[in-house]
Amino acid sequence: MHTTVSNGNAFLMVGHDENDKFLGFIFTILVPSNPPWIDVIGIWTVPNFASRIRFEILGYLKAWARSRGCASIIAGITRNPEVFYKFFYEPLGFKNVGMIISYDLTEGEKDA
Repeated sequence: MHTTVSNGNAFLMVGHDENDKFLGFIFTILVPSNPPWIDVIGIWTVPNFASRIRFEILGYLKAWARSRGCASIIAGITRNPEVFYKFFYEPLGFKNVGMIISYDLTEGEKDA
């Protein structure tokens, strides 16, 4: 994470309150394709914090992405995807364009 941030190909924002209590973070990387795009790697906040600041944070992220010539921002939702999309991402203007797939490593050897 630190290497990517220091070379300018990542957006990392960390929130804390006036007592320096950790409130959350967003971490994205720039994918250098033609045109480049942004992949949201991780976002987490204490309960109810992200919903209060999400439009402001997206504004910062969009400005950063546009300054690097990016055409889109992609985010995967893994926890309650339908509910979280409707509640959090859809009001921000994101469109549902795909699916998330998972390979369960706890179910034994499938490819042996």
